[in-house]
Amino acid sequence: MRIHARAAAALLAMVVATTLAGCVVLPPSAPPAPATSSAAPAPTPSASPSPSAAPSSEPSAEADGDGMPVLDAHGCSTEMVAALLDTLATLHVREGFLHPEVLEGTDVACALTRPAEEGEDFATFSVAVVAAGDGVLDRIDAAILATGLEPDPIVWGIYQTGDGTPVAFLDPMPEWASVIAEMTPAPAGAEDWVVVLWYEPVA
Repeated sequence: MRIHARAAAALLAMVVATTLAGCVVLPPSAPPAPATSSAAPAPTPSASPSPSAAPSSEPSAEADGDGMPVLDAHGCSTEMVAALLDTLATLHVREGFLHPEVLEGTDVACALTRPAEEGEDFATFSVAVVAAGDGVLDRIDAAILATGLEPDPIVWGIYQTGDGTPVAFLDPMPEWASVIAEMTPAPAGAEDWVVVLWYEPVA
């Protein structure tokens, strides 16, 4: 796995407070380390996607000591939600992704959005777990770029505003989990999932 040194050097962990229970996610100033090559893959054109917010019908296998299950019968498992959002304070968390068009045509296990807490340098945070598969990374990549964000010139999977503020991150789940010390080992079946993060800038 090739991780660019700039991404590795920029990694900072931060605890985010929410109404759900216990985890660490990365702020806009701390991009996760995506699997990269020196050149960004070109988006793959596809037929008009149709939105899918339904969880995958196949729940993850039990962890068996090899990491938390990603799914249960209701979509993302309690453990997975705890790894996506922390619950140290009372904040309003709702289901859904801030920019649902980014997830159109994908199989969404769960998507959650919360407002920023005092002191955070973004307005709203969204996270989604999406089933991996042929063309999924390219599809989401193209959809994020269609919102007007620009790709990071060095690290694929990081998207920023014109002034260089990181806003969105796209990672295979093993790459995302690898930068979160509390997630050792990675979730069971992590290779079957993709994590999408979105930090909406303050207007």
